[in-house]
Amino acid sequence: MGVNEVRELLRTSADQELRREAWEASKSVGRAVEGTVRELAGLRNRLARDQGYENHYARSLELQEIEARELARIMGSLESTTNEPFRELKGNIDAKLGMKFGVDAVMPWHLSGPFFHRAPDIAGIDLDRYFEGKDIEDLTRRTFDALGLDVRGVISSSDLYEREGKSQHAFCARLGREYPYDVRVLANVRPEAYWMDAMLHEFGHAVYDRHVNPRLPYLLRTYAHANTTEAIALMMGALVDDPGWLRSVAGANRERLGEDSEKLAANRRASRMILTRFVLVMYHFEQALYADPDNGELNSVWWGLVERLLFVERPPGRDEPDWAAVIHVAVAPVYYHNYMLGELISAQLRNYLESHITQGPFYENEVAGRYLLESFFGPGARENWRDTVLRATGEPLNPEYFVKSLS
Repeated sequence: MGVNEVRELLRTSADQELRREAWEASKSVGRAVEGTVRELAGLRNRLARDQGYENHYARSLELQEIEARELARIMGSLESTTNEPFRELKGNIDAKLGMKFGVDAVMPWHLSGPFFHRAPDIAGIDLDRYFEGKDIEDLTRRTFDALGLDVRGVISSSDLYEREGKSQHAFCARLGREYPYDVRVLANVRPEAYWMDAMLHEFGHAVYDRHVNPRLPYLLRTYAHANTTEAIALMMGALVDDPGWLRSVAGANRERLGEDSEKLAANRRASRMILTRFVLVMYHFEQALYADPDNGELNSVWWGLVERLLFVERPPGRDEPDWAAVIHVAVAPVYYHNYMLGELISAQLRNYLESHITQGPFYENEVAGRYLLESFFGPGARENWRDTVLRATGEPLNPEYFVKSLS
């Protein structure tokens, strides 16, 4: 069973035993790679200490130009700000899922994915119905066309559909830094909301990669920071439940959108809040991992964080390396906080675009695309990411725009 099948089963099946089996199967990779991931973490630590750092986590933050104290302040603020709203949200989710499945205690397999980092459909909206029978590739192309950003070259060199033996994830890759840039996307597209989000997200990375000024010195021909490219990707992916985009690009029925408007807003708030809490889990867990990769209690550390921050109950007696099933722990270490910083930048950037540049939805106006080309993509890595945010939005990083989107 592939990842798409597991995701579909957890989204739709009413068979609790089958759901549990699928959830446990999705975690089996953790058991298979745990030893290798621990070994990798130890090797990373050794290299970091050879260079004078406490461990790989500390080295990574410094090389990413992120101050540990500043990141701790931001994460601490987001945790305290979302604690009570998330407790209320999770209580609502548990009540509805408990009623749906006839259980007193909601377990991880009752939720809508292998990890609780996306919102289950408790609002009764079923976003997938907006994309049934739709050409996800075409909707992606049309979205970027409206911004004046042509992605046809990337599409033609990409691998977008499922086949046996293929990686089941989605990512964007730029091969080298010689112009014209060779940018490609790997995906496993199906006509559903998850893959619409993923395509908009990955092609958000792609348009950034494609439009860095080629006259820059070789080493500066890349994005300003991981969090700035995530900002663009997240801003684009978030269109998947934006009523204006669903109407103007996806061709959604106005009457249906009117009926779903409040549910769409609730789904959007829930998705952002759940992502925030999952990022907090990853933020704290990776610090523990690199503090001691040989710690025999890492399974409990993981579940302690999941219970404290996501309010998801640990299955009785479960002592498995479920943390190792998160692909980022192995192949993109000390990265997850950049999704959160990307969300903050994304909210701030969209606010600036729509209040100062387009005076309306950014995704309907080529002027927004030109502004991004000139002010965000083109400068590449010639300046610190904080300066990019300041120059492109008129103010330093300000989490308030994101926090406002949660209310």
